[in-house]
Amino acid sequence: MFKAMGVVGLWVALIAAPHAASSPEPAQDPGDPGDPYALQKPPAPKPAPTSSTAGSFATIHFKNEVGKDFKLLEARVLFDDADLPVLTGVKSGEDVVLFSGRVRPGRHVAETYLTYEGGKHGIFTYMKDYKITVRADEVLTVPPETAVQFTISGKENKGANVPFNHQVGIEVYDRVPAPAK
Repeated sequence: MFKAMGVVGLWVALIAAPHAASSPEPAQDPGDPGDPYALQKPPAPKPAPTSSTAGSFATIHFKNEVGKDFKLLEARVLFDDADLPVLTGVKSGEDVVLFSGRVRPGRHVAETYLTYEGGKHGIFTYMKDYKITVRADEVLTVPPETAVQFTISGKENKGANVPFNHQVGIEVYDRVPAPAK
Protein backbone atom coordinates (compact mmCIF):
# COMPACT_ATOMS: atom_id res chain seq x y z
CA MET A 1 0.00 0.00 0.00
CA PHE A 2 2.80 2.41 0.83
CA LYS A 3 4.45 1.55 -2.46
CA ALA A 4 1.26 2.49 -4.40
CA MET A 5 0.89 5.77 -2.47
CA GLY A 6 4.52 6.58 -3.15
CA VAL A 7 4.08 5.98 -6.88
CA VAL A 8 0.92 8.14 -7.00
CA GLY A 9 2.60 10.88 -4.96
CA LEU A 10 5.66 10.88 -7.22
CA TRP A 11 3.43 10.94 -10.30
CA VAL A 12 1.46 13.97 -8.98
CA ALA A 13 4.69 15.76 -8.05
CA LEU A 14 6.21 15.22 -11.49
CA ILE A 15 3.10 16.53 -13.23
CA ALA A 16 2.35 19.45 -10.89
CA ALA A 17 5.92 20.73 -10.32
CA PRO A 18 6.47 22.28 -13.77
CA HIS A 19 3.09 24.02 -13.64
CA ALA A 20 3.44 25.36 -10.11
CA ALA A 21 6.57 27.37 -10.91
CA SER A 22 5.32 28.84 -14.17
CA SER A 23 3.48 32.14 -14.44
CA PRO A 24 -0.09 32.13 -15.76
CA GLU A 25 0.97 34.09 -18.87
CA PRO A 26 4.14 32.57 -20.38
CA ALA A 27 6.58 35.02 -21.93
CA GLN A 28 6.45 35.04 -25.73
CA ASP A 29 9.53 34.93 -27.87
CA PRO A 30 9.39 38.03 -30.13
CA GLY A 31 10.25 35.85 -33.13
CA ASP A 32 7.51 33.30 -32.35
CA PRO A 33 4.47 33.82 -34.60
CA GLY A 34 2.17 32.16 -32.05
CA ASP A 35 -0.55 29.59 -32.50
CA PRO A 36 -1.34 29.25 -36.21
CA TYR A 37 -4.82 27.91 -35.38
CA ALA A 38 -5.85 30.74 -33.08
CA LEU A 39 -8.56 33.05 -34.35
CA GLN A 40 -7.04 36.16 -35.78
CA LYS A 41 -8.53 39.58 -35.28
CA PRO A 42 -9.83 41.04 -38.53
CA PRO A 43 -7.76 43.93 -39.80
CA ALA A 44 -8.89 47.32 -38.60
CA PRO A 45 -11.09 49.02 -41.19
CA LYS A 46 -9.62 51.86 -43.13
CA PRO A 47 -11.05 55.29 -42.41
CA ALA A 48 -13.87 56.48 -44.67
CA PRO A 49 -12.75 58.31 -47.79
CA THR A 50 -12.28 62.00 -47.22
CA SER A 51 -13.05 64.89 -49.47
CA SER A 52 -10.06 66.30 -51.27
CA THR A 53 -9.63 68.78 -54.06
CA ALA A 54 -8.44 66.26 -56.67
CA GLY A 55 -10.72 63.77 -58.40
CA SER A 56 -14.38 63.57 -59.28
CA PHE A 57 -17.33 64.36 -57.06
CA ALA A 58 -19.30 61.26 -56.01
CA THR A 59 -22.36 60.76 -53.86
CA ILE A 60 -23.40 57.37 -52.48
CA HIS A 61 -27.02 56.93 -51.37
CA PHE A 62 -28.79 54.04 -49.70
CA LYS A 63 -32.47 53.56 -50.46
CA ASN A 64 -34.67 51.03 -48.68
CA GLU A 65 -37.11 49.80 -51.34
CA VAL A 66 -38.16 46.70 -49.43
CA GLY A 67 -41.86 46.71 -48.58
CA LYS A 68 -43.49 46.44 -45.19
CA ASP A 69 -43.01 42.66 -45.05
CA PHE A 70 -39.44 43.22 -43.83
CA LYS A 71 -37.82 45.64 -41.39
CA LEU A 72 -34.25 46.85 -42.03
CA LEU A 73 -32.10 46.14 -38.98
CA GLU A 74 -28.72 47.23 -40.37
CA ALA A 75 -27.16 48.46 -43.60
CA ARG A 76 -23.35 48.33 -43.74
CA VAL A 77 -21.38 49.55 -46.77
CA LEU A 78 -17.63 49.38 -47.31
CA PHE A 79 -16.30 51.62 -50.06
CA ASP A 80 -12.81 50.48 -51.13
CA ASP A 81 -12.53 48.60 -47.78
CA ALA A 82 -13.37 51.78 -45.83
CA ASP A 83 -16.39 51.68 -43.53
CA LEU A 84 -19.14 54.15 -44.34
CA PRO A 85 -21.63 55.05 -41.58
CA VAL A 86 -23.76 52.07 -40.49
CA LEU A 87 -27.46 52.69 -40.97
CA THR A 88 -30.20 51.35 -38.71
CA GLY A 89 -33.93 51.95 -38.72
CA VAL A 90 -34.21 53.21 -42.30
CA LYS A 91 -37.90 53.01 -43.16
CA SER A 92 -39.31 51.68 -46.42
CA GLY A 93 -38.96 54.27 -49.19
CA GLU A 94 -36.37 56.35 -47.31
CA ASP A 95 -33.20 57.59 -49.07
CA VAL A 96 -30.08 58.36 -46.99
CA VAL A 97 -26.76 59.87 -48.17
CA LEU A 98 -23.84 57.69 -47.02
CA PHE A 99 -20.97 59.61 -48.62
CA SER A 100 -20.54 62.82 -50.54
CA GLY A 101 -17.13 64.06 -51.62
CA ARG A 102 -14.29 63.80 -54.09
CA VAL A 103 -12.79 60.44 -55.03
CA ARG A 104 -10.21 59.42 -57.58
CA PRO A 105 -11.61 58.55 -61.01
CA GLY A 106 -11.70 54.87 -61.95
CA ARG A 107 -13.07 51.69 -60.48
CA HIS A 108 -14.07 51.34 -56.84
CA VAL A 109 -15.58 48.39 -54.97
CA ALA A 110 -18.64 48.74 -52.77
CA GLU A 111 -19.39 45.82 -50.44
CA THR A 112 -22.92 45.96 -49.08
CA TYR A 113 -24.36 43.94 -46.19
CA LEU A 114 -28.08 44.30 -45.40
CA THR A 115 -29.85 42.58 -42.50
CA TYR A 116 -33.64 42.42 -42.53
CA GLU A 117 -36.13 40.95 -40.10
CA GLY A 118 -39.48 39.45 -41.05
CA GLY A 119 -42.51 41.71 -40.58
CA LYS A 120 -44.57 41.59 -37.41
CA HIS A 121 -48.02 42.51 -38.70
CA GLY A 122 -51.28 40.78 -39.42
CA ILE A 123 -52.32 37.32 -38.31
CA PHE A 124 -49.28 35.66 -39.89
CA THR A 125 -46.62 36.30 -37.26
CA TYR A 126 -44.43 33.29 -38.00
CA MET A 127 -41.93 35.51 -39.90
CA LYS A 128 -41.32 37.86 -36.98
CA ASP A 129 -38.17 36.07 -35.79
CA TYR A 130 -36.65 35.36 -39.22
CA LYS A 131 -33.59 37.34 -40.23
CA ILE A 132 -32.15 37.60 -43.72
CA THR A 133 -28.66 38.92 -44.42
CA VAL A 134 -27.81 39.69 -48.02
CA ARG A 135 -24.40 40.64 -49.36
CA ALA A 136 -23.30 42.10 -52.68
CA ASP A 137 -20.04 43.35 -54.17
CA GLU A 138 -20.40 45.96 -56.89
CA VAL A 139 -17.81 47.75 -58.99
CA LEU A 140 -18.57 51.47 -59.14
CA THR A 141 -16.88 53.36 -61.97
CA VAL A 142 -16.25 57.05 -61.35
CA PRO A 143 -15.70 59.04 -64.57
CA PRO A 144 -12.95 61.67 -64.61
CA GLU A 145 -13.94 65.29 -63.94
CA THR A 146 -17.66 64.42 -63.75
CA ALA A 147 -20.05 64.26 -60.81
CA VAL A 148 -21.73 60.90 -60.31
CA GLN A 149 -24.41 59.60 -57.96
CA PHE A 150 -24.65 55.96 -56.92
CA THR A 151 -27.72 54.52 -55.22
CA ILE A 152 -27.43 51.22 -53.37
CA SER A 153 -30.91 49.84 -52.93
CA GLY A 154 -32.40 47.01 -50.92
CA LYS A 155 -35.12 45.48 -53.15
CA GLU A 156 -37.84 42.95 -52.50
CA ASN A 157 -38.08 40.07 -54.98
CA LYS A 158 -41.77 39.22 -55.16
CA GLY A 159 -43.35 36.08 -56.50
CA ALA A 160 -45.07 32.93 -55.38
CA ASN A 161 -42.04 30.75 -56.18
CA VAL A 162 -39.36 32.96 -54.62
CA PRO A 163 -37.79 31.17 -51.61
CA PHE A 164 -37.69 33.09 -48.35
CA ASN A 165 -33.91 33.54 -48.39
CA HIS A 166 -34.08 35.14 -51.87
CA GLN A 167 -36.92 37.57 -51.18
CA VAL A 168 -34.51 40.44 -50.50
CA GLY A 169 -31.77 41.55 -52.89
CA ILE A 170 -29.42 44.44 -53.57
CA GLU A 171 -29.31 46.62 -56.69
CA VAL A 172 -26.97 49.48 -57.53
CA TYR A 173 -27.83 52.35 -59.85
CA ASP A 174 -25.64 55.16 -61.09
CA ARG A 175 -26.64 58.52 -62.45
CA VAL A 176 -24.29 60.83 -64.28
CA PRO A 177 -25.77 64.25 -65.03
CA ALA A 178 -25.84 65.28 -68.68
CA PRO A 179 -23.03 67.69 -69.61
CA ALA A 180 -24.01 71.36 -69.71
CA LYS A 181 -24.31 72.85 -73.20
